[in-house]
Amino acid sequence: MSAFQLITDSFRNLVANLGTGRDKQSGGEYALSHLTDSQWSTIYRTSWMAKKIVDIPAKDATRKWREWEAESSQIQKIEAEEDRLQLPQKVMLALQQSRLFGGAGIYFSIRGDDALLPLDPSRITRGSLEFVTVFPRGTLIAGDIELDPMSEDYGKPRSYTISGSTSGQVEIHRSRIAIFIGAPILDPQELVGVNQGWGDSVLQAAYEAVRNSDSIAANTGSLVYEAKVDVLQIPDLSSIMADPRQRKLLEDRVILSATLKGNNGMMIIDKEEEYSQKTFNFAGLPDIGGQALQAVSGAADIPLTRFLGQSPGGMNSTGESDLKNYYDAINASQSLIITPAMRNLDDALIRSALGDNPDDVDYQWASLWQMTDEQKSKISKETAETINLLVQSQLFPADALSKAAATLLVEHSILPSFEIDETADPDETMDSLPLMDGAPRTLYVYRRVVNTAEIMAWAKRQGITDLIAANELHVTVTYSKTPVDWLEMGEDWSSDKDGRLRVKPGGPRELGTLGEAKVLTFVSNDLTWRHNSMIERGASSDYESYSAHITLTYGELPEGAEPYQGPIILGPETFEEITE
Repeated sequence: MSAFQLITDSFRNLVANLGTGRDKQSGGEYALSHLTDSQWSTIYRTSWMAKKIVDIPAKDATRKWREWEAESSQIQKIEAEEDRLQLPQKVMLALQQSRLFGGAGIYFSIRGDDALLPLDPSRITRGSLEFVTVFPRGTLIAGDIELDPMSEDYGKPRSYTISGSTSGQVEIHRSRIAIFIGAPILDPQELVGVNQGWGDSVLQAAYEAVRNSDSIAANTGSLVYEAKVDVLQIPDLSSIMADPRQRKLLEDRVILSATLKGNNGMMIIDKEEEYSQKTFNFAGLPDIGGQALQAVSGAADIPLTRFLGQSPGGMNSTGESDLKNYYDAINASQSLIITPAMRNLDDALIRSALGDNPDDVDYQWASLWQMTDEQKSKISKETAETINLLVQSQLFPADALSKAAATLLVEHSILPSFEIDETADPDETMDSLPLMDGAPRTLYVYRRVVNTAEIMAWAKRQGITDLIAANELHVTVTYSKTPVDWLEMGEDWSSDKDGRLRVKPGGPRELGTLGEAKVLTFVSNDLTWRHNSMIERGASSDYESYSAHITLTYGELPEGAEPYQGPIILGPETFEEITE
């Protein structure tokens, strides 16, 4: 035997057998469990933790969706196209399937185009994006993998084949499919080999943690049945059990004794027998279960407060920093994963909505982090005061300051729908900005009706004539003849990202008379709350209670006319002074 021994670079203790062949840890190794799509589906459907690991990030990445940056008319067309295609829902489903199975794709069909050829954006015309369909990786069969290391598409399939029950197999060029990968595989050989460009299920790395936590919960549940065990010590039990007749008598006696105890709490036993109870101590089990859940949360990269939907424990603990870090991670996946995957699909979407893809059309992912009402109010006030100081200082040209002020108001969502006419006179533009001195003025707040076509069509079907102009349909929120500080009225928080308020179909509605006007009255808790909040802040009203309504006509209502029961979509709030 050589006098020299090769020692590798690692910690060893020959006396304690650490790092040697006798170390018990030396027998441990990592093994990859290859589960089928059917097994992953079973885990997802039976384990609530696995379901949350798959669903939560996918839903969080799409629930606020996107904010388009373009002209108002362009934004409306693009969002209408997204609604028609149900794109947010389809992307969420694709993310769920990719996280569960390791991959999924969204196929988008262009009318009159050959799906096998590379996508040519110039062939996409307005309305030519027919539909989008989500396929999991089990249905989306990858074709030949690009193995040229000098190609930008190295490791990606050149095409995909979709298996259909009626149309057979359809081959589609990869440029027509938005590909989503679950957990990326960094080993290039395995990536282009068995996985064919797909990733792993996100449950792969969390599998052991989920299984351990489920096992702990199941065993804890089983221990409940053993929490209290009655022990009856019977003399000469072995010989009794050996005799079938004696054993039957013993069984009947024990059943009778248990029945009597169940009825009146009394236990009747022989003088020589001994009765006792063994109880199980559950102290420490909650800590074990909690640590297992923390391990699952860490493996899923989801904060425990979001994973369990509960407030964090501990003094002065809010979980705010954990949630912010998590939302930052979601935003990173939106920017680095979802956006590149949808690049071709988004190009087709914009061209189908607008006819082409202007350079100035872009979008941002809406922030998941929401400020409290107090934080929003504080920012609104500070922004208004800043603009007021800049106006009074006269340090900047009026035209430059007006544009900067408008941008600031829009970016901070104080006046989300505010726009400045580029051709307007700068001095007049500055005059059109809201007054920042807080001088009390009368206040008329209203929302214009957006879906006027539906309401006008309903009115004509009901035989209502002499309708007012469609662009005059509106709902009054506040009509205060008492002067108030407009900035004190705060901001409406019930609208969507475009400042719109949607009243759901149905509910209590009626046709009636208000003064000389014939109106459609409906119920909206959001409008009522908004009206009452401004009344509490000093606004006045000519009526004792608020009733949301739309003025239809100043003529007569046909007998038997039925109220409009469809959705009512209202635009952003408009603030004006009352003019007689």
